[in-house]
Amino acid sequence: MSDDDYIKGACVHCHGRIKFPSGAMGSTIACPHCSKPTPLTDPSAPPSDTIKGACSSCHGRISFPTAAAGSTIACPHCGSQTVLAAAGAPAPTPAPAHAPQPAHNAPTAHRPSPPVPGAPPQQRLYKARIPSKRGKSKGTMFALIGVGAVVLVGIAVLVTVALVKKGGGGGGGGSVGKGSGLELLSSNIQRAQEGGLVYVVGVVTNHDPVQYFNVKVEFDLFDSNGQPLGETSDYNGNLAPNKGWEFRALVLEENAADAKPKAGGGVSGEKDAGQ
Repeated sequence: MSDDDYIKGACVHCHGRIKFPSGAMGSTIACPHCSKPTPLTDPSAPPSDTIKGACSSCHGRISFPTAAAGSTIACPHCGSQTVLAAAGAPAPTPAPAHAPQPAHNAPTAHRPSPPVPGAPPQQRLYKARIPSKRGKSKGTMFALIGVGAVVLVGIAVLVTVALVKKGGGGGGGGSVGKGSGLELLSSNIQRAQEGGLVYVVGVVTNHDPVQYFNVKVEFDLFDSNGQPLGETSDYNGNLAPNKGWEFRALVLEENAADAKPKAGGGVSGEKDAGQ
């Protein structure tokens, strides 16, 4: 990617200079200077490409590119999730939930077979009460097989969790880090199928029964020879209790080949003290 494919913009908060690929125009990233969420814009673009809206929670003013309309970001004022929309435009409404479909092949109540004409009632009742040793042995065998299958599945789950915690996400993910209730489960570098943009993607989990605010994940970037290139990060204003967050940290360095979590696990956040 040549220098002509890059744009030099600025953070809307600290006005620090940010160089990014032209295909990332309209994306929202954590500013590499002040760490606040900022949209990537072209300062040479005409004013008509910028829309002014407001946060749906705190009603703070937000300026954003026209191409970013409809995107969901963390409000730079209060940190709440809000949809970018022009001032006065109707807020998008969620799609109606689909009604549950009736289950197919639902089991029906067993109906006894009609009595056979001429068959003695007492004889049929007596035969129904005779326990079948063969059927009992088959039931025991099936029960043992079911217990064995459950044990094998449990062992497989434990081994998988242990491997994930030990090896991270692979492909440049680095070692797994842990914060106070926040854990980086996996991370790796991926190139988007369209536009050629590069991201560090992965999952951060909140293990605590309370929510976290201003959750941030940070990585150091390296080239194929292990030489440091810079850093990248992503931001989430609110992570609910016992929930996961699939982050996407945009990589602005052209030759980045590896990403490792910063010291301390690479994850930080503010625990909700009111719960």
